[in-house]
Amino acid sequence: MDGTRLEVHGTLGRVVVATRSFAPGEVVMAEQPLIVFDASPGASPESYLQAFASATSLVQASVLDMFHPPLDKDTPVVVARRRVANGLDGIFGLSKELIHKLLLIRDTNCHSYTGHEVAYSEVMGGAFGGVPGNSTKAALFDLGSKVAHSCCPNVSYTSKSRHGGLVYLAIRPISADEIVTYSYIDNTWTSTTRERQATCLEEKDFLCHCTRCAGLDTTCAIFCPTKSCAGFANPKSLTQPLQQWTCTVCGPLDESGLRTVKQQESSLQQELEELDKLARLGGAIHPNNARSIAERAAKTLSPAHRLVARAYDVVVTLCASHAAAAQRAGSRQGNYGSQVELRMQAVEAAEKHVKVCECIAAGCHGGIICTISHPAVFECANTVFFAAQDLMQQLPRQRSSGALAFVARYVGHMRTMHGEADTDVAAVQQMAGGEYTLY
Repeated sequence: MDGTRLEVHGTLGRVVVATRSFAPGEVVMAEQPLIVFDASPGASPESYLQAFASATSLVQASVLDMFHPPLDKDTPVVVARRRVANGLDGIFGLSKELIHKLLLIRDTNCHSYTGHEVAYSEVMGGAFGGVPGNSTKAALFDLGSKVAHSCCPNVSYTSKSRHGGLVYLAIRPISADEIVTYSYIDNTWTSTTRERQATCLEEKDFLCHCTRCAGLDTTCAIFCPTKSCAGFANPKSLTQPLQQWTCTVCGPLDESGLRTVKQQESSLQQELEELDKLARLGGAIHPNNARSIAERAAKTLSPAHRLVARAYDVVVTLCASHAAAAQRAGSRQGNYGSQVELRMQAVEAAEKHVKVCECIAAGCHGGIICTISHPAVFECANTVFFAAQDLMQQLPRQRSSGALAFVARYVGHMRTMHGEADTDVAAVQQMAGGEYTLY
């Protein structure tokens, strides 16, 4: 554990703490898995239980030492796992009580696991929704199980490595004595505090109290509803039944004055969710439908509202999917435009999605009309990577300097995410040109 140490935190329990500073891109820690098991959709727990039963006593002791929710807790996760354990009593010589504990340890601590290097490319009918080599396995790691959660993490992990182990890489500057954290959940920059809390509670049986969750929710920024006020309002809420809204100019706001804008927000979110669902089912949807939602959200809520980012993400998926469908059909023209037009629209939408995420991360309200250059957000690196794939389908003269600069800003994060030796990222860097930095 050179560069890190284990420490007992007052509320988080055992955590990994940095003993020195780390720059973005540096390896913070690496280790081999204790056990590896099947985690494909619909897989039974038997692969996991068999892996545990077949392990050495030392490995079993390390697994059983991992954190898990109390076995007598009445939360949905604990109750559901107890029911499964009762049905597997005696399998591989394991009692139902031990199985119950093991299932909760798996839920709380497992990592998606690949164990080898993979290449990335356009898949899933042309929509950039997945990558070849996506893992169908999971693993338990001794030190990895002690890395705490944060909605603004300072490391990311990968098991797509030559040595087959887990590698944690710094994605933001880490100071000595700082707790090492990664996010247990996805879409942290377009999910509200309440959504993130609900996901953590449902999937991991805990409530997050990181600095983001304890502060103002920057994903929900709206124009202040107070007449003639030019400020922006954000909510703050952890476990309170009512959110506490505060304007950057007016200060605390009365909940009654927010009813109209919250109704507009709810309506736009429902419209977007229905559209996204149809898109994922393969519906023939014009990208302008999602673009319209983004524009209305920016106008009625704020240019930096999460729904603006989410809507442009759907635009990206639709444009890329339609362009790839036309390519497979051997046609330059798709249902909603030419391949060139659709791919460029996908890049433009990706830029807007990322711009909003960067503003949310920076606590800025500019969003899609922001003129400030904020730090690149690691979690957006894949979005930019796939935008780069669309750019690479174009002739060099068709690639705008702005789009190339947008991609170049994220090459460093792509290197961290996919590895220094990744040939696809190298091709992106060659196209974008110039040296890359992480900040």
